[in-house]
Amino acid sequence: MFVLIPFLALLAWDLRRKRKDRAQWWIVALVYLGSHQAMDMLTGGIVPFYPVSDYTLCYYAGINVVTRTNTLYPDYGACSHEGIPQVVEVYPWLGEADTAMLAFLLPAALGVAAWQLWRLRKESALTEN
Repeated sequence: MFVLIPFLALLAWDLRRKRKDRAQWWIVALVYLGSHQAMDMLTGGIVPFYPVSDYTLCYYAGINVVTRTNTLYPDYGACSHEGIPQVVEVYPWLGEADTAMLAFLLPAALGVAAWQLWRLRKESALTEN
């Protein structure tokens, strides 16, 4: 988490100085680093305040299929340090690695879509004037 602080400071500095062309790159860096933290948290855990504390954040999320009834159910919660519990009767349809990739791809896709909408709005405002 301490790695994100300089990026947040630089983003605030550029936004305050109205340098939106540079601020968009700080936003891209923050989305990358933030989604990387989320992916690591979903695939084994992170120690966000490492030099100060050894507290570990670990969560798991997935969609499992019960093979006897062919029904889907979401499975999520906090991990223990022993690892994620595995049940033999359950097939992970969306496992922890897939969930981690979604944690990266969804914010990235939303960021790209917002950026494109902002650019289209900016171009349409320029053509109207």
